[in-house]
Amino acid sequence: MGEYEQYLKSAIDIAKEASKILKPAFYSLASTLEKESNHADLVTEYDRRIETFIFTQLQQKFPDHLFLGEETQSLQKTHSILDKVTDEPTWVVDPIDGTTNFVHGIPSLAICIALLIRQCPVVGVVYNPITDELFHAAANSGAFLTSPTLPKDPTTGSTTHRLPLRKPHRLGPLRDMLVVTEWGSDLREKTVDAKAAMLKRVMVEGPVRGIRGWGAASIDMCYVARGAGDAYWEAGLHVWDFAAAAVIVREAGGVVVNWDKQKHEGGDSVRFEVLNVQTRNVLVVRGSHGPQAETEVADVVNSLRQFLDLTAIELK
Repeated sequence: MGEYEQYLKSAIDIAKEASKILKPAFYSLASTLEKESNHADLVTEYDRRIETFIFTQLQQKFPDHLFLGEETQSLQKTHSILDKVTDEPTWVVDPIDGTTNFVHGIPSLAICIALLIRQCPVVGVVYNPITDELFHAAANSGAFLTSPTLPKDPTTGSTTHRLPLRKPHRLGPLRDMLVVTEWGSDLREKTVDAKAAMLKRVMVEGPVRGIRGWGAASIDMCYVARGAGDAYWEAGLHVWDFAAAAVIVREAGGVVVNWDKQKHEGGDSVRFEVLNVQTRNVLVVRGSHGPQAETEVADVVNSLRQFLDLTAIELK
């Protein structure tokens, strides 16, 4: 059993229990909607109920750990509820990633639970209870998808498969890539114009094969991990949006870095760049295959970074 397996198992069990709150609400169409200061940044009663449930369960199992969540981060800091990530073992939760999809009845959303140690994501669970897709990973133990739509193992009958689902093909050039991104909830004119300009450059100057988005950062990243997309980027995210999926991408052979280059730890390749979880942006590239795999990944990261301009985006 891996170093973090006990934490992963607990996170999976708690996510499945939390889904018993989310799934009936999705189909009841009876969620109570509240509006934050931004009309596009939605929160429902179920976001808060699910987050409270998850933290209660985690606190019972791991009383010495700290906690950070999308809804509780706005509350006064206590001995265990944080308003930012520290070096202590910290559970980070997004109770419904894709709240707008949830409100509009679009089945692309997830319960996200991550464990960070020294600000590094080491356990990640992304569970979509509507499609019953469970992405899960622990550091140095591989990434997996459990789904009833996947073929059963002829011996065990299991529908759990290692990610990526298909052997990675050669990565790049950009014209052969399907990339993933989102507009986000910050719809101020300056932010939208900046993101539109970057998107136009990627599409025209890249150019890329196509652009997709599933309306939830964790789902977008997990679909890159499974091999359905080649790269993903977004600015304006918070750590609870991407921490769980970051473990899954990395354990599936991909890289998760920031838009701007960070320091390296453990090696010189882009794979060893430290992910600054306090910086509200990520760039994700799937793994490749063959003797030039690391070079191909680095080339794609560097190519996309040319188009991603943080100075043009004023994050709220």
